[in-house]
Amino acid sequence: MKNIFFVFILLFASPAFSQDKTKTPEVVPDQQHVEEKAQFPGGPDALAKFLSSELKYPTKAYEKKVEGKVYVEFVIDETGKVKGVRVKRKGDPDLDAEAIRVVKAMPNWTPAKVIGKPVKSMTVLPVNFVLPPKMKEDKK
Repeated sequence: MKNIFFVFILLFASPAFSQDKTKTPEVVPDQQHVEEKAQFPGGPDALAKFLSSELKYPTKAYEKKVEGKVYVEFVIDETGKVKGVRVKRKGDPDLDAEAIRVVKAMPNWTPAKVIGKPVKSMTVLPVNFVLPPKMKEDKK
């Protein structure tokens, strides 16, 4: 039994020991594992301004008085392009579609860096849809 355990350790642990620590990973799973995070041009304030100017409340969702937060997951590639846009947690389909549209319309980001080299990285962006105060009163 000890021999089987030892073989198991060798088979599954050896790739971890043979990794080249100077090699840049192909895709960084999230922003926590990079030296420099991917950044929207102009930073967080510019991102908020972009979202507020580009986001259009979907008519159907507005009429149904639907609010919510849509979490959009996407990859920023080594050149800063936004790719692989998808909703991480689905909600109202109209809100989901609008959030995806706006994220796909974003300009190139500054890519994340590992060991000083640009890398692909996964990003999750919450897009918040809030009805105007008057609509909220009518909702009650």
